[in-house]
This record gives sequence, C-alpha cells and structure tokens, in this order.
Amino acid sequence: MNLDNSWTKITNKVDPLFIKGAMTFAERGKTLIDKEGLIHCPCRKCGNVKKKIPTVVGNHIILNGFDTSYNEWVYHGEHISGFETEETDNEGEETENESSDGVTDLLDDAFRGGNEADDVVRGGDEAGNAFTMGDKGSNENLHPQNIPNVEKLFVDMEKPLYPGKGFTRKGY
Repeated sequence: MNLDNSWTKITNKVDPLFIKGAMTFAERGKTLIDKEGLIHCPCRKCGNVKKKIPTVVGNHIILNGFDTSYNEWVYHGEHISGFETEETDNEGEETENESSDGVTDLLDDAFRGGNEADDVVRGGDEAGNAFTMGDKGSNENLHPQNIPNVEKLFVDMEKPLYPGKGFTRKGY
C-alpha cells in the first residue's frame, strides 16, 4: 500500500497542508503503536530512532520538519514486499530485528531505573528482607548521570545497520 507522503516535501512548516499532513500522520500512528503506546518519530531531529506517543510525533514533525530520507514508511504501515517490520510480525514470533538475549532489557534495568539496585539502596527487597550494599553514598554510581554515554548507547542500539533497512545494531 502506498501512503500519501506528498505533504512531507513541503518545506514551509506553517503551510496548512504540511500541518494537516503531520496531524493526520500522528492520528494514523495511533493505530500502529507498540506495547508501550509509542511509534517511531520521523522528524528530522529523531530520525525514526526515538519513539514517542503519536501526538508528540505530530508536534515534532511540525516543529522539526519531516526526515527527508524517510520515503518508504516501513515503521508506519507501508508494506514493502520481502520486508517485515516489528509491526507486521506475527505475535509470538521473533523478528530478525529483535534480540533474543535481552540486551535492551538488561541495559534498561541497569541504567534507566527499575532495577533491583533501588531496593538495595533502600535496604530491602519487596518481601521485606533486609540487605545492604553499604550506605547510600557508596551506591551513587548506580545512577545513569554518573555513567557517561549511556543514552548514546541506547540511541546507537536502535540505529539501522544499513540506511533504509529494518535491521538494528541491537540485533547483531
């Protein structure tokens, strides 16, 4: 299916056709959200690497412009013969994009929060069992702001191996 992307070529970001196209794109994105309610953001700043909620994607496109290199909307419902995205995948099947070793989950737990280190700092687990790793001061380095380039690692992990292809660095 070929989707109308003519509005993406409009360079005037306040042109009513551009704004209408961006908002229609965001509205359509609500039908393509992942399990977290996010879609790839094809604005010039995010370049389909970052994911946002559809309304934010629409605003990003209006503010930053549309990534001119994104011509085949493989992350937004356009199907290309021989190419399968995460969105077109059958439930329960793993795509070549997905890493079966849980690298993303591991890094997310370690550096973005939601890990058991928070319980250690507080001095116990969910069951109320007391344990410590020393005082709070010795656990400062568990926080992402103390670890250089963590965000860059997350962004790099989502970048495609080859422009225009659906294989990310995370999968290899």
